[in-house]
Amino acid sequence: MEISSLATVAAYFPEYINSEEWLDYAIETMVESMKDQVYPDGVQTELSSHYHNVSLNNFELFKEICERANRKLPDFYNRTIEAMYGYSAHMVRPSGYRIMNNDGDKEQ
Repeated sequence: MEISSLATVAAYFPEYINSEEWLDYAIETMVESMKDQVYPDGVQTELSSHYHNVSLNNFELFKEICERANRKLPDFYNRTIEAMYGYSAHMVRPSGYRIMNNDGDKEQ
């Protein structure tokens, strides 16, 4: 979340001398964080449906910030988001609610 804040400042205030440097740093840091937080099959490492969705929402937010700043993210980043959505699609019950695993809850 902190990195998204830095990216937001860099994206919306390009007049700051270090904006480009901040955005470069934010992208590099977020990609590394994603590598640490998400397994290759798209599951967030906490193995909780709730944490998974929180992480996915934050990764999506960062992607939107970068798109507004006309900054391309690595293909890895976009593929991982797709894999995370794939996991979400497979772990939802027929009722539309998530499975209750680890710290997960019964949200939609």
